[in-house]
Parts: sequence; structure tokens; C-alpha cells
Amino acid sequence: MSDGIVIALITSCVPTIATLITAFLQRRISVRNAAKSDILQMIGEDKIGALYGELPSNYQNIATAYDVYHDHGGDTYITEKVTDYKQWYAEQSKKFNARRK
Repeated sequence: MSDGIVIALITSCVPTIATLITAFLQRRISVRNAAKSDILQMIGEDKIGALYGELPSNYQNIATAYDVYHDHGGDTYITEKVTDYKQWYAEQSKKFNARRK
């Protein structure tokens, strides 16, 4: 009798556990992809705005999205993009401040 109960528990619990793990992994991938998309969009917005003489305004939002991306298993491609953006932002800030003087 106890063997039947153990088999029933295993039979019912394994699919549930597998479903929970799959849902967790899918959510993690979804959050990472959303953050990646947001980062690339904001970098593009800032670079286009800079062509029109505007100071980039998404720096803090990009940093926040990058933290989310990195926490959910991000890769080096976006890390390189964000690093390049930070350098570009520093240059743009210097140019913008020089024009204001």
C-alpha cells in the first residue's frame, strides 16, 4: 500500500516541479530580454537626441535596466554596449558643458 502512495506522489509531484522550474526560467529569460530591448532603445534615443544638440537623458534608466539585465543572466554583448555608452555619455557631457560656458 505504501509503495502505491509513493509512486502516486512522485507521479503527481514531478510534473508540477518541472512546470515550476520551466516557469521560473521562462520568466528570467523574459525579464532579461525586456531589459536588453530597453537598454538598446534608450541608447539609440540618446544618440539620436545628441545629434540634435540634446544632452542624453537616459543614463540612470540605462544603469537600472542594465542591473536588471545582469541580475537575470545577461551576456557580454550588452555589457560592451553599456560600457561604450558610458564613455560616450562622458564625452557628450563634457561637450555639452563646454557649450554652456
